Amino acid sequence: MSIIRGITEFIAFTLVVALVGGVLIVLGQTVFTSATWDAFDVSFITFSGGLIVGLSPIVAGLRFVIRRNKTRKCGAEKERVVQAVETHRVALKKNLDMAVTVNDYGAVTSDKRSEVMGEFFVSIGLDEKALPFSQAAELVVKRLEEHSEDSTHEKFDPSIIPSNGLAFEQWVASSLEKFGWETKMTPGSGDQGIDVIAECDGHRVGVQCKLSSTSIGNKAVQEAFAGRAYYSLDAVAVVSNAPYTIGAQRLSSSTGVRLLKPHDFPLLRDIVGVNSPKN
Repeated sequence: MSIIRGITEFIAFTLVVALVGGVLIVLGQTVFTSATWDAFDVSFITFSGGLIVGLSPIVAGLRFVIRRNKTRKCGAEKERVVQAVETHRVALKKNLDMAVTVNDYGAVTSDKRSEVMGEFFVSIGLDEKALPFSQAAELVVKRLEEHSEDSTHEKFDPSIIPSNGLAFEQWVASSLEKFGWETKMTPGSGDQGIDVIAECDGHRVGVQCKLSSTSIGNKAVQEAFAGRAYYSLDAVAVVSNAPYTIGAQRLSSSTGVRLLKPHDFPLLRDIVGVNSPKN
């Protein structure tokens, strides 16, 4: 709240309170006096009006202090939520993506993002008196979208992808290179479930690329999991433009195969745990 705005609101609220008191004084001296009210009632009404007028600056001041404290608490809580998003954004984004399930025909069958958001807020101890759930949720979504927009800084647009499988694999490889990965394509036949091998700081990650118009099921996860041992990889992932079935998501959790979307590429280091060179 700016100083000028605060002063303006203080003066305006003082005048409003004083006006209420003035109305009571006028009513006490005119309308109520001429009616069947006794002297005590009239005096009390008039006295109350005068008291309100006299206390109007104090009432406005108390309101100003309360609002300022509320604004400060809200601002502090917003900063804390943003920091929590920064700390947990990989897991949070993954859980929000997985909260939306789509059937084999592309129709949304379940959307539990509100529940995921609620679990996140419970985990960080959100103070809903300072920052209501709805505002906190909007803040989280906005922050995650800002990270998504950051992915365009390297001339990378995750929304524009090739329309055929081989071109998609090449696009995945070149896109990862924009974010510091060294990549190589595996042979077109007998790739053992891995299409691209990306390396960074001594970590080798295998990626199976699935360009599809339908949901990706267990088979892709199984193939990627097998490819990890074949190529001696540190981590493996499936990347697709399509959603993943519930079965694929569950198998992913038990095998450690990451399920990615193209917009995850800027965060791939965090997703696979590449934070420092291997020993």
